[in-house]
Amino acid sequence: MNLRIVNKKRFIFSTTITLLTIGFILYLIFSFIISSIDTTLDDYDKVNIRVKYGDTLWKIAEKHNDGSLDIRTHIDYIKYLNDLDNSEHIVIGQVLIVPTLVNNQVAEVN
Repeated sequence: MNLRIVNKKRFIFSTTITLLTIGFILYLIFSFIISSIDTTLDDYDKVNIRVKYGDTLWKIAEKHNDGSLDIRTHIDYIKYLNDLDNSEHIVIGQVLIVPTLVNNQVAEVN
């Protein structure tokens, strides 16, 4: 089967419109996913904790998680709330906002 472009301008126009439509649909999908993270975070109580010697984001997330959320996702939430970059670098004495998933959990800054 041989295909031939009869009208080059029409082909370029339709290809451009198709690519823009696909890009817009992908933008909507990713926007929805990002906004669902904010909505999910609003469902949890947040506590302030002070980082102690030996603390890691993993340990902090485990302590404030009831098992209903994957620890890695909980760590991502902690990073998001505290504007941490991709590293997991935290320092002793640093105060972190942590979404708590444990019922009746009270954590205060020492």
